[in-house]
Formats: sequence, structure tokens, C-alpha cells
Amino acid sequence: MSYSTNIGISSVLKRVDVLDAYGFARLHADAKNNAYLDNVAGANINDDNATRISKGGFKYRIPEELTPYLNNEKGLINTNWQDKIFRTAVTQSHTLSINGGSEKSKYFTSLNYFTQEGTVIGSNLERFTGRFNYEGKLSDKVKYGIKLNPSRLNYSIVSSNGPIWNEGVVASALSQAPIFPVRNDDGTYNRGLLDWTFRHRVLSSEFVANPVAIANSVQDNIQTNRLVASSFLDFKLAQDLTYKTSFGIETNDIRRDFYRPQALETLFWLRFGPDAVSVSTNTSNWLLENTLNYKKNFGKHSLNLLGGYSVQKEDIKYTKATGRGFANDLVSTINAALNRDSETRREQWSLLSYLFRAQYNFDSKYYVSAAIRRDASSRFGANNKWGNFPSASVGWRLSKEKFLESSKTINELKLRASYGVTGNFQIPNYGAIALVGNSDYVTGDNNITNGLTQISSGNKELSWERTKTVDFGLNATLLDGLLTFEADYYDSETSDLLLNVNVPRVSGFSTQLQNIGKVSNKGFEFTVGLNKDFGDFSWRSSVNFATNKNEVLELGPEGDPIFADSGRGQSFITQIGKPIGSYYGYVVEGIYNTQAEIDAHLNSDSGTTQPGDFKFRDLDNNGKITVDDRQIIGDYQPDFTYGFTTSLKYKNIDFGFALQGVQGNEVLNTLRNYTAIPQGGVNNLAINANRWVSESNPGNGKVPRANFDTTGNNNVISSYYVEDGSYLKIQNITVGYNFAKELTKKMNLQSVRIALSAQNPFIFTKYSGYNPEVSSNPSNQLGQGEDFGTYPISKTFSLALNVKF
Repeated sequence: MSYSTNIGISSVLKRVDVLDAYGFARLHADAKNNAYLDNVAGANINDDNATRISKGGFKYRIPEELTPYLNNEKGLINTNWQDKIFRTAVTQSHTLSINGGSEKSKYFTSLNYFTQEGTVIGSNLERFTGRFNYEGKLSDKVKYGIKLNPSRLNYSIVSSNGPIWNEGVVASALSQAPIFPVRNDDGTYNRGLLDWTFRHRVLSSEFVANPVAIANSVQDNIQTNRLVASSFLDFKLAQDLTYKTSFGIETNDIRRDFYRPQALETLFWLRFGPDAVSVSTNTSNWLLENTLNYKKNFGKHSLNLLGGYSVQKEDIKYTKATGRGFANDLVSTINAALNRDSETRREQWSLLSYLFRAQYNFDSKYYVSAAIRRDASSRFGANNKWGNFPSASVGWRLSKEKFLESSKTINELKLRASYGVTGNFQIPNYGAIALVGNSDYVTGDNNITNGLTQISSGNKELSWERTKTVDFGLNATLLDGLLTFEADYYDSETSDLLLNVNVPRVSGFSTQLQNIGKVSNKGFEFTVGLNKDFGDFSWRSSVNFATNKNEVLELGPEGDPIFADSGRGQSFITQIGKPIGSYYGYVVEGIYNTQAEIDAHLNSDSGTTQPGDFKFRDLDNNGKITVDDRQIIGDYQPDFTYGFTTSLKYKNIDFGFALQGVQGNEVLNTLRNYTAIPQGGVNNLAINANRWVSESNPGNGKVPRANFDTTGNNNVISSYYVEDGSYLKIQNITVGYNFAKELTKKMNLQSVRIALSAQNPFIFTKYSGYNPEVSSNPSNQLGQGEDFGTYPISKTFSLALNVKF
């Protein structure tokens, strides 16, 4: 029996530097003044609000709340909204396990309780997990086993990811004005910038909610009951022939309840959305496998044959109820809503597979392996359900040859090569079928009748996405195990990609799921290890390095590029000869400092561009900045990745260290549209204090001028949004101590270990956001690497205790 516990303290690894209340006030006033001078005849920067209104500049008034800040009065409200939403969070884990057995059977059982506070207020996780494993023998020829793994999870979710207009708490904390307090004097939540936007004040056009109010008030809870169970029977039919049958099932019962209190100020479009949502999802996934395995050793020959089939099926039941129009917050269940709606849905998918594998080696020196899988997926068109996926490999242990067998330098040396084809069927369950849905239509007598209409574009030719991979590798052990080395070169080609492709809208749809294109991934992977013992001291280290080049080879019969959207519109392009999902936009070459610079670069049709606006590259040299001037401005593919791990042990003390790095990847930080374009409606990054002000005060030459009505297309997707995402992260540092055997024996214990560790204690990066590994839309293959507001990385310091009785 053993017991282990772990207690950890977590906090946000990195904060984003934003303007304080005084900086925000200057930014807002500067933006209003510039827009006032640009758009109102006879405007003067010194006009008071009454004069601005009389001249038609109602929306360019300077809020009276800013006056004391502009006068640099001390002791004013200066809220750091990041401090208000982030917290020091506690994590606990407790595990009790028991194992035992005899010659004919063995068992293992454990119970675990885990609770974790999120570093964003209002987010929590609680998990209960059990595990039971049992294996036994009915006879010398029959073995059996079962595994049970039940769990229950309770989540309290906060809308931390996402943009400000979708009430993303993290993005709202960066954007909310620091001149507002979290709460009013009467204890109610301050509305912040929403108060400027609504209530006829029209002082701002941005919809930034109070992030603390959203995090603390919105109820969003998920409860998951999960069971994973499996069993097997192993029959020895003959000396070298074994039959195995296994059955596994996974069930998930998930319930999510959401309620947005009436007391919260509501963004205008959310008023048409539900105030309460209840969703139940029940899934069951079972897998049956049957195999025959023949193993035979004869002389220096070894043969292993495996053949069989498997059947897998998943059933999904979905029920959703929504409610809108609650009289108050006393009852938050949907039955209390004035307007209620519901829907149900059921989906299924299945997979049938046949497989055969043959492995042969001669004298543990020469290795050959070949395999074939034949899979059928219910998700594809009727004529394309089946896919064949062969693979083969060879290996040669040179260290077994006579010319190396006696080498004292080379202990192990193996060359290997492999070729394989894999298939991908991860698409919606009915992606190949034209689906229909409810739709109202008007009859000849002007009555509204409910009917059906096609809601998706089917594709009966849809088939498997295939990836062919060739790999050449080498494994070596040198100097009696002091050094190990592993190297691989791979060339992978994926064809018939399963992508949502833009189609002419005359078809009635904007996209269709198709097999289109071919993508190549090729690169190197290296790992070097060091292993050394010095008496009571031992040292183990490993360094890894990898490269990958991603390139689109084909795109349909015409080779036309495929575009995809970010949170700010069309921002990605998949184009032949370039990485998949490259960033697409304008290239910023600097800031116009004078009107003469604008005239030298653009013709008389320069639009609204003024000094202080971005200077975009004119690709076609026509004196205009148009959509034709867009180009690839970056991609999320790294140049290389690397890592390092080491462990040191001296007697009862051990130390472990691990780091991981990525170099050359780029992040499309679309959140900068709000936080780095100085429009003045929301708070901005601290770099905007160094914005362009005048010809004599151009700032850092990177940030455009403040303007409440943005000119010169400053807010279009451009290289200004693309940042270097390279980073070096210290993943783990651990110091442990194993109590001496003499001491544990006196305590009637087998062993005791205590350890201190730090996870993600440091990250070194130039990226301005919270997480350079971010991707706001991970399910979109053509739109990776975007940051439109994300949960920050946390650092955790923990203490662990393991006791074995």
C-alpha cells in the first residue's frame, strides 16, 4: 500500500505591461482631439465640451472623469485589472493505492482526489478518480484481465479565452480603463467603459465589460462522469499460437449549466442570446478486437505474425435547452425563463479495421517488418469508405557484425529505415452528407409553415486523408553507455487533405468539405544522451533538437489559394510553395512623419492617410494601398525546436531539470487591434505611450498616432500584428530526498520520499502576450497561431510526499 500527496501554489507566469490610469487619460484625450481636428470644421484643440457639441463634435467630448488625471492630480483611482482577475491558486492531490497478488493473479487499485484553483478568479477543477486492474490465470493456457477507471470531474469555467466583445475576461482586463474601480461605493459592480458606451453618453464605441463582474457572477459549471473499462481473454491455442480477444468501452455523461445574471450590464448583441443554457451530452464508445499471434524462434531466426480485426462504434446523444427573459436572479433554472427553446440531436460513427503484421529478424542482427491495415469509416462517401494503409521497415545492427563486435568504443549501432501510410478520418460525423434542417416558409395564402431546407453541402466523393512517411534513422551507444545518440530524417507527404474550401455563394453555401491538396513535412530529429556513475553519484542528461519544413505542394486542379479568417477577418492564406495557414496581410514599412512623405509614396488618391499613420508597402507600385498589396507576413511554423533534461543523484538526494525551446515561430496577435492601435476607446499596451504625436515627436517610429476615428487603415491585418513567438521555457526543477532505509524500517515503512518542484518557473521570450504557444482556434487547420485573448501560462511550486507501507 502507498500514499502520495502533492500541494502546489500557482500564479501567472507573466504579466502584460499596459498603461496606467494617467496614461489612459492622455491616450483617450489625444485620440479624441486628433479625431476632432480631422473631422470638425473650425475645431480647436482647446475647445471645451460645450463648444465641441455646438460645432457638431458631440462624440469627441472629453469625459469629465479624465480631467483630474489630465491635471496630474495624485491619489486617484488607478485600477490594475490584471491584479484583480489573477490570483495565487492552490492545487492539492491525494492518492491511495493498494497492490498485491499471487502466482495466479495480481491486482492494483487506487483512489485519487485532485482539486485545482485556476489562476483566473472563478475557475476551479475538482476530480475524483478510481482505478482497478486485475489479471489472472484460469489455466496455464488461459489468461484474463479487467481494468476499470471511473472518474468524476466538476469544472467551474470562466470565459478567459476570446475577445472583449465576447466577454473574454483576460482580454477585458487588458482593455478595461484603469480609471474605474471594480465596485462602486454601494458595493455594486462598476460598469466601466460600458457606462461610456451606453446610457446615451456615447463617449466610447467599445464594449468592454467589468472582467471581475463577469468572472465572479456568470455561472458556468460542467460535471463529467466518465468510465473507461476493458477486459481481455488470452488463449494459448498451441505452443507458438495465441488468440486474444479484448473489449473496451468508454462512457461520458457531461452536463453543462450556464447562467448570466440579470444584474450584469449586457452587451447589446448578447441581449438577443440566451441568459441560461443547459446542455447534456452522453457518449459511449466501444471497441472489440480479435487477434491471432504466431511467434516462432528456430535457430537464429525469429518470426512474429499478427493478424486480426477490430470494430469500433461511438454513439452521441445531445440535448440543449435555452432560456431568455428572467424576472430576477432568484431562480436561475430554465423553467423560470419567459422564453424557452430546446433541441436534441443524435450522432453515430463506426470504424471497421482488418490488420496483418509480420516481423522477422535473423540473429538479432537483421530486422524486417511489414504491415497492412484496411479501415472503413462511416464518415465518408458511400464509394470511399475503405482505405488501405501499408507500412514496412528494415533494421541492421552493425554492432553485431564481426568488424564491430569487439569494439570498445561502439557498444551499439543500428541503422533503420521505414515507410508507412496512415489515414485520417477526423471530420464531422455526417460531413459527406447534405444535411437538412428546419426552416419556415410562406405559402401562397401568406401563412408561415414549417418545413425543411438543405443546411450543408454534401460531398459523396469525400475519402480518407493519407500521409506517406519515409524515415531513415540511426541509434548508437558509445563508450560503455556513456553516450547515446539517435538521429532521424523524415519526409512526410499528406495528400487529399480534408479541408473546408471556399465555394461560390451561388451554390447556396460558403464552404464545402473536400479532399484537396498535398502538404509536405520534412526534417531532422537528433537526441544525444549522457549517462555516468561516479560511486554514489550518478548523472543522466539528454539534449534534443528537431527541424521541420512545412510546404504546400498542391491545391486542387487550379491551384487557387485558400483563405481563412481570424477574429479580425481574412488573415490566413494556404498557398502552393508556402507553409499551410500562413499569415496574410499588409507589410508596415514605418510611420509617415510628414505630408511630403505621403505624397512621395501615394498618389493624390491617398484616402484618409495622414502623418502619424502606418506606411504600408505598395507591392504593385500603383500609388494606392489596396487588397492587391497584401502578402504573406509570417507563419506559426518554427525553424527548430530543442530541449534539455538532466538528473543528478547523490546517495539519497536527487535533482532534476528540464527546459524546452522553440525558435522562429510567429504569432498573429490580433488582440493588438484593440490594445496596440491607439484609438483611445480602451486601455492599451504600455508601448503606446511612445506613439507618434507630431513631426517633432515621432515616438518610437512603430506606433501610429492616437485617433478616435482611425485613419489610413491602421487597423487592418498587417505585419504590425505579427510577433516573434520564439521562447525558452524552464519546464521543471525538482529536488527530492529519499529517506534512508534504516530510518524507514524503524517507522515500519518501506520507503518515504519528499520532493520540492517548480513547473514553468521561467520563460524567456520577446512575445508581448501571455503565451507564445497560443492558438485561439486550434480546430482550424488553416488558421493556427492566432492570439485573440488566451488563458495565461502558470508557474507552480509544489511539495510532494510519497509513502509506501
